[in-house]
Amino acid sequence: MLSDYQGLVDRLVRDDAGKLTAADRDEAIGLALIRYGQARPRQGVADVAPTGDTLPLPAGWVVGSSTLAGLEYPIGQVPPASIPGELYLGPDGLVVMLAGRPAGPVRVRYTLQHALSATEDTIPPADREAVAKYAAALLCEQLASFYASDTDSTISADRSFGQTRSQAFAARAREYRKQFQAALGIDEKTAAPAGAVVQIQTTDSRGRSRMFHGRG
Repeated sequence: MLSDYQGLVDRLVRDDAGKLTAADRDEAIGLALIRYGQARPRQGVADVAPTGDTLPLPAGWVVGSSTLAGLEYPIGQVPPASIPGELYLGPDGLVVMLAGRPAGPVRVRYTLQHALSATEDTIPPADREAVAKYAAALLCEQLASFYASDTDSTISADRSFGQTRSQAFAARAREYRKQFQAALGIDEKTAAPAGAVVQIQTTDSRGRSRMFHGRG
């Protein structure tokens, strides 16, 4: 539950000077929950009755967060049968536009936000430490920024100590992020947008190579 993550994050960060508040910690846990959900989305399933060639969204659908993972119809076939469909914003709101008119309910598979509170925790126990480490990374980054900009003291030794603390928390933040990525199998390089420049080999209207591109 939430208290378990709060205690684990506190132990990972070790903010002995008390620069962070409980609200800072809980906000970091909330952000870590969102980041975890992007890597390991929670799966939802619901059987929904169609209206003609459209399908209302399941009751558990969260607009702006949930995504459509699959549509099964007819239900119960082995192997499962599927029906094409896509999200469509109509006059009455967001629905699923189907490729046909099913005669019975359609099984909708979709993603959900993970829940974490005093009474609910949808994160698998094996991933609890990874989520806590991502939250701790965010807090360590805050502390690194704080100590880097702390210029209240006019004593050089104190300023040097602040710089050392900043570097230590920054290094800890980087390490916690790496451990989070390793635990979930995330490769940040593959997650980055990819681009490429492609030279298209074409001919002119007379079938000859163009001036700037030789024939491939």
